Amino acid sequence: MSEKKPIGEIYDCLRLVLPLMSRYNIPVTPQNYAVWFAYVSESNGELCKAINNIIEKGASFNEDTNVALYQHYGLNSEGKSVNELLENLKQVLVNILKEVLQLSGQTDKFESTLSDCVGRLSEDLTIKDIRDIAKVIITESKNISAYGKKLQHRLKEQAKEIKSLREKFKLTQAEALTDFLTGIANRKGFDQKVKTLFDQAKNGGIALCLLIIDVDRFKDFNDTYGHIIGDQILRFIARKIKETVRGRDFVARYGGEEFAVLLPETHLAGAKSVAENIRQFFDQAKLKTTSGDKELGKITVSVGVSCYRAGDSLESLIKRSDDALYFAKNSGRNRVAIESDAVKI
Repeated sequence: MSEKKPIGEIYDCLRLVLPLMSRYNIPVTPQNYAVWFAYVSESNGELCKAINNIIEKGASFNEDTNVALYQHYGLNSEGKSVNELLENLKQVLVNILKEVLQLSGQTDKFESTLSDCVGRLSEDLTIKDIRDIAKVIITESKNISAYGKKLQHRLKEQAKEIKSLREKFKLTQAEALTDFLTGIANRKGFDQKVKTLFDQAKNGGIALCLLIIDVDRFKDFNDTYGHIIGDQILRFIARKIKETVRGRDFVARYGGEEFAVLLPETHLAGAKSVAENIRQFFDQAKLKTTSGDKELGKITVSVGVSCYRAGDSLESLIKRSDDALYFAKNSGRNRVAIESDAVKI
């Protein structure tokens, strides 16, 4: 007699065998089980070819075909007696029933039906008994599948809800990092972004420059025209700075009338050019009220520029921009100063 397969291997094969037999309306008998077990386990090459040929032709597996497959391909000679097949099948059915019970958890009736099947497997079984129990397993397994599809549908609906909540969370998070007046990033948003870009510059050797922009004499402007127009001007400044820089650059409201611009992959000469473009725009801009019926004169800005250096800390990078801005303000305002200018003080 051939070596008996481990129960785990038999179980794995039967998980494929029973559905296949059900699909092609093969009666669940020990002989037919032996044929399809050999087919699934690919232990008989000629048998596999024969079954594949029948499937491809769309022919049916009638009683004569099933008997011929069992006898012609020498399954009797492999030493698998009917009793051995029955015993293997019983062991595997017990395992399947246990799994189905664990997966179901649906109704007392369903559990009662499966428990009854388990009880019957402990008795001496006829071929008809095996066939009937196998049918129950196949039917109830399909019920489990249907239940699984319903569960999958519910999970998809829950996934949609989770996605919606995640998007709301992102929106809330974005709002927390956005300046309510100007619509650009606020100081908290700047702090997060500058840390990320600073780490990239420090660890990846990527150039990074920082502009700190201050609106000259903005307090006087507010006192003259009022806070409502002052707020409109701040929104205008934020929008124009954002329009002047590239898409990958980052603009934030740094303080009351201060703005910060992060310029990744930009060296000092390029950063100074960007700063000068911003300064020149505001120097030439003629301001009017939103309705256009009143001229507001003009505003100017001063800009301090610094660039990342090897060995920098985040604080030292920001301090050099602050120092450069201080130099620009004390040198008459409406000008751009780079970090080396501040050293001359």
